[in-house]
Amino acid sequence: MGLFKEYRKTIGSITSSIQENIAGAKVVQAFGQEKKASSEFDEANTANYNAMLKIRKFMATIFPLISLITTILTAGILL
Repeated sequence: MGLFKEYRKTIGSITSSIQENIAGAKVVQAFGQEKKASSEFDEANTANYNAMLKIRKFMATIFPLISLITTILTAGILL
């Protein structure tokens, strides 16, 4: 599914952003790039939030449909 691939990609962006900022914290501070690093992390985090929101909407649609189909099939077998 494209939604889950997008989500994994955004998680990767967040992880790499955190890793880069922790590993290069002194360099970021030395060059006064704290705001830039923070905004890059915020962008990655927002993209992750949006991807997760899409997944949640998809799941909220698909699981009730699966439950309905299962209920109908069970009722059909019992009748």
